Amino acid sequence: MHCGVNCNAVVMVETNKGLRNRELLLSVIVPVHNVERYLSDCVESLVAQSMAEQMEVILVENGSTDSSEALCRRLAATYPMVRVVVSGMVGLLAARNFGVSHARGKLVGFVDSDDYVEPEMFSCLVDAKLSTGADIAYCNYMLEYDDGRCERPFPDTGNVVVRSVADVVGDIIAERSTSSSCVRIYNRDFFNSRQFPVGEYYEDHSTVYRWMSEMQRIVHVDSALYHYRMRSGSIT
Repeated sequence: MHCGVNCNAVVMVETNKGLRNRELLLSVIVPVHNVERYLSDCVESLVAQSMAEQMEVILVENGSTDSSEALCRRLAATYPMVRVVVSGMVGLLAARNFGVSHARGKLVGFVDSDDYVEPEMFSCLVDAKLSTGADIAYCNYMLEYDDGRCERPFPDTGNVVVRSVADVVGDIIAERSTSSSCVRIYNRDFFNSRQFPVGEYYEDHSTVYRWMSEMQRIVHVDSALYHYRMRSGSIT
């Protein structure tokens, strides 16, 4: 997790072009930068999703100096649903924006490359969104520390609840609810006129509450389906 941009020209390299003919419901964007230790766990949690046949995973390699890019290519060669794009832009937010520009699913989600998710995470979010007609669906996360400790900051009742936009925005601002982009799924066309604000730290907290205020209907899956690694060296 990092920030910053360089001015190198953007180069895009794509693998698994045979996926073009698949009808995709969801694109999951995974920015990759110097995460060779964690990337396989992240990708394997995504290809194990219960709705994997309706998904693509886009690995956005941006400026790694370790073996992350080579690992991206090995993973794409192993799993047909995985694509690799390479951007000359270095930065988490620029990489998310770049990944969205290559997404083909009707819906978009984000996962940080040092994290991983439960096998049913995206099917739960998609089902909740589609069954309630919500503009966006979100779930909870659990925190995992380098020393093995785990924390669950939220009740995790398992309930699926349609919430008012005002309540969701108020909870994010008051830090009673997560502002993470990585526990949400969006309509892809939401990003036709929006981008993540490149150059900011804590960008989710400064951006997501404003995006939520633009929604009409929001559904919450009150379950910790996202594993957020609190590793040394991350922005957090």
